[in-house]
Amino acid sequence: MQEFWIIGGGKFGRRAAETIGREGPAADILIVEKDPSRCRMLIAGGFQVIEADGIGFLKSRLVSPLQKQWIVAAAPVHVAYEWVRACLPGNARVEPQALAAELAGLLPNAMRGGKGHWYASNADFICPPDCPESGSICCFTGRKRPRSMHAFIRHIHAPGVKILVVRSYQLAPGVGGLRPRDLLEALHQIQIARSPFILATACKCHAVLNSFIIKSNC
Repeated sequence: MQEFWIIGGGKFGRRAAETIGREGPAADILIVEKDPSRCRMLIAGGFQVIEADGIGFLKSRLVSPLQKQWIVAAAPVHVAYEWVRACLPGNARVEPQALAAELAGLLPNAMRGGKGHWYASNADFICPPDCPESGSICCFTGRKRPRSMHAFIRHIHAPGVKILVVRSYQLAPGVGGLRPRDLLEALHQIQIARSPFILATACKCHAVLNSFIIKSNC
């Protein structure tokens, strides 16, 4: 039985749970949601729910690269980035940095978001919610996908900047998941390196990125 942790129980989290449940009826699905009223609605709908902050939940539960859970990031934040911030020791902190204009210019259909986020996408249209992300052909346009976004970002030439990409793997139509070992490896690289960082979560078509440095509180 595969285990899924869905971080966020809003519209996208609920849809992810429903979709995964249809694809694999034996799946063990846990929705992590901090809003009590939303938790009650999800429980009434038959979902397994824990009332907790999603980032705090991951900080306490994500401890080994051998863990087999799939993590579905359905909260309105860059989950990998916020988890890294939460996991740093008390004498270190993340200091957001502006994404260099030359790097932002390389991102397809780039859009600046709140809290220092940047978004990139192969699509200049709204993707169907049940996209299968299969093969090299876009299911919406019927044309060849111009790039695999996770590989494209990983190989951007950025001297002096360490680019880390946590890949989102397709679990079901319109639902992606992160592997514990990829998150933990990104955290390890951030803890041992001195470089400025770009941390991205990306599937074949879309990405969210944050640029930052690590500062000492001492």
